[in-house]
Amino acid sequence: MGENKNSVTFTAPVGASCADTLNTSLKDYMKNTDIKKKYRSRIAIITDSIVSDILDLGIFSASVSVSVTLTHDDDSIVLVYKDNAAPYDPFAQTSGSYSLSASLSHSGGLGIYAVRKLSDVVSYSRQGIYNVRTVIIKT
Repeated sequence: MGENKNSVTFTAPVGASCADTLNTSLKDYMKNTDIKKKYRSRIAIITDSIVSDILDLGIFSASVSVSVTLTHDDDSIVLVYKDNAAPYDPFAQTSGSYSLSASLSHSGGLGIYAVRKLSDVVSYSRQGIYNVRTVIIKT
Protein backbone atom coordinates (compact mmCIF):
# COMPACT_ATOMS: atom_id res chain seq x y z
CA MET A 1 0.00 0.00 0.00
CA GLY A 2 1.19 3.48 -0.82
CA GLU A 3 0.82 6.73 1.06
CA ASN A 4 -2.45 8.21 2.35
CA LYS A 5 -3.97 5.04 3.75
CA ASN A 6 -7.57 5.26 4.90
CA SER A 7 -9.29 2.49 6.81
CA VAL A 8 -12.70 1.67 8.28
CA THR A 9 -14.27 -1.43 9.85
CA PHE A 10 -17.92 -2.49 10.00
CA THR A 11 -19.42 -5.49 11.81
CA ALA A 12 -22.78 -7.24 11.49
CA PRO A 13 -24.31 -10.35 13.06
CA VAL A 14 -24.56 -13.30 10.67
CA GLY A 15 -28.06 -13.53 9.28
CA ALA A 16 -30.21 -12.85 6.27
CA SER A 17 -29.48 -9.10 6.26
CA CYS A 18 -25.75 -9.32 7.02
CA ALA A 19 -24.54 -8.57 3.47
CA ASP A 20 -27.03 -5.72 3.10
CA THR A 21 -25.95 -4.20 6.42
CA LEU A 22 -22.26 -4.37 5.52
CA ASN A 23 -22.80 -3.10 1.96
CA THR A 24 -24.93 -0.18 3.15
CA SER A 25 -22.23 0.81 5.66
CA LEU A 26 -19.50 0.49 3.02
CA LYS A 27 -21.54 2.44 0.46
CA ASP A 28 -22.18 5.27 2.92
CA TYR A 29 -18.48 5.40 3.80
CA MET A 30 -17.30 5.34 0.17
CA LYS A 31 -19.53 8.30 -0.76
CA ASN A 32 -16.97 10.50 0.98
CA THR A 33 -13.87 8.93 -0.56
CA ASP A 34 -12.10 9.02 -3.89
CA ILE A 35 -12.82 5.32 -4.56
CA LYS A 36 -14.08 5.12 -8.13
CA LYS A 37 -17.57 3.83 -8.89
CA LYS A 38 -16.29 0.76 -10.77
CA TYR A 39 -14.43 -0.34 -7.63
CA ARG A 40 -17.43 0.38 -5.41
CA SER A 41 -19.47 -2.04 -7.51
CA ARG A 42 -16.77 -4.70 -7.19
CA ILE A 43 -16.68 -4.24 -3.43
CA ALA A 44 -20.45 -4.75 -3.21
CA ILE A 45 -20.34 -7.94 -5.29
CA ILE A 46 -17.36 -9.29 -3.35
CA THR A 47 -19.05 -8.54 -0.01
CA ASP A 48 -22.28 -10.24 -1.13
CA SER A 49 -20.35 -13.27 -2.36
CA ILE A 50 -18.22 -13.75 0.74
CA VAL A 51 -21.08 -13.23 3.20
CA SER A 52 -23.34 -15.54 1.15
CA ASP A 53 -20.63 -18.17 1.25
CA ILE A 54 -20.48 -17.91 5.05
CA LEU A 55 -24.28 -18.18 5.27
CA ASP A 56 -24.32 -21.18 2.90
CA LEU A 57 -22.18 -23.12 5.33
CA GLY A 58 -24.95 -22.98 7.93
CA ILE A 59 -22.45 -23.73 10.69
CA PHE A 60 -22.89 -20.73 12.93
CA SER A 61 -24.77 -19.66 16.00
CA ALA A 62 -26.35 -16.44 17.19
CA SER A 63 -22.95 -15.33 18.49
CA VAL A 64 -21.31 -15.35 15.03
CA SER A 65 -20.58 -12.04 13.36
CA VAL A 66 -18.80 -10.85 10.25
CA SER A 67 -16.63 -7.77 10.01
CA VAL A 68 -15.13 -6.13 6.98
CA THR A 69 -12.21 -3.74 7.09
CA LEU A 70 -11.68 -1.61 4.00
CA THR A 71 -8.28 0.02 3.62
CA HIS A 72 -7.50 2.10 0.56
CA ASP A 73 -4.91 4.39 -0.92
CA ASP A 74 -3.83 5.50 -4.39
CA ASP A 75 -2.57 2.01 -5.34
CA SER A 76 -5.03 -0.51 -3.96
CA ILE A 77 -8.13 -1.42 -2.01
CA VAL A 78 -7.76 -4.11 0.65
CA LEU A 79 -10.83 -5.84 2.08
CA VAL A 80 -10.40 -8.06 5.13
CA TYR A 81 -13.42 -10.17 6.11
CA LYS A 82 -13.35 -11.80 9.54
CA ASP A 83 -15.87 -14.17 11.08
CA ASN A 84 -15.90 -16.38 14.14
CA ALA A 85 -17.66 -19.34 12.51
CA ALA A 86 -16.17 -22.82 12.14
CA PRO A 87 -12.90 -22.96 10.15
CA TYR A 88 -13.46 -22.93 6.40
CA ASP A 89 -11.21 -21.84 3.52
CA PRO A 90 -13.36 -20.92 0.51
CA PHE A 91 -10.26 -20.33 -1.61
CA ALA A 92 -8.86 -23.85 -1.12
CA GLN A 93 -10.78 -24.99 -4.17
CA THR A 94 -8.88 -24.54 -7.43
CA SER A 95 -9.86 -21.52 -9.48
CA GLY A 96 -10.62 -23.43 -12.68
CA SER A 97 -13.75 -23.01 -14.72
CA TYR A 98 -17.18 -23.71 -13.26
CA SER A 99 -20.35 -25.05 -14.74
CA LEU A 100 -23.30 -23.03 -13.51
CA SER A 101 -25.24 -26.01 -12.16
CA ALA A 102 -22.25 -27.39 -10.26
CA SER A 103 -21.24 -24.01 -8.86
CA LEU A 104 -24.65 -23.34 -7.36
CA SER A 105 -24.71 -26.64 -5.50
CA HIS A 106 -22.01 -25.95 -2.91
CA SER A 107 -20.32 -23.33 -0.82
CA GLY A 108 -17.25 -21.82 -2.47
CA GLY A 109 -18.82 -22.06 -5.93
CA LEU A 110 -19.87 -19.28 -8.26
CA GLY A 111 -19.63 -16.51 -5.65
CA ILE A 112 -16.03 -17.30 -4.79
CA TYR A 113 -15.27 -17.66 -8.51
CA ALA A 114 -16.63 -14.09 -8.93
CA VAL A 115 -14.48 -12.87 -6.02
CA ARG A 116 -11.39 -14.29 -7.74
CA LYS A 117 -12.32 -12.66 -11.07
CA LEU A 118 -13.05 -9.23 -9.54
CA SER A 119 -9.87 -9.02 -7.45
CA ASP A 120 -6.14 -9.27 -7.93
CA VAL A 121 -5.22 -11.24 -4.80
CA VAL A 122 -7.28 -13.47 -2.49
CA SER A 123 -6.13 -15.32 0.59
CA TYR A 124 -7.44 -17.14 3.65
CA SER A 125 -5.95 -17.66 7.09
CA ARG A 126 -7.20 -18.86 10.44
CA GLN A 127 -6.23 -16.44 13.23
CA GLY A 128 -7.27 -17.82 16.58
CA ILE A 129 -11.06 -18.21 16.44
CA TYR A 130 -11.39 -16.17 13.23
CA ASN A 131 -11.61 -17.03 9.55
CA VAL A 132 -9.82 -14.21 7.74
CA ARG A 133 -10.38 -13.69 4.03
CA THR A 134 -8.28 -10.96 2.41
CA VAL A 135 -9.11 -9.51 -0.98
CA ILE A 136 -6.89 -7.00 -2.78
CA ILE A 137 -7.96 -4.88 -5.74
CA LYS A 138 -5.21 -2.92 -7.46
CA THR A 139 -6.38 0.49 -8.61
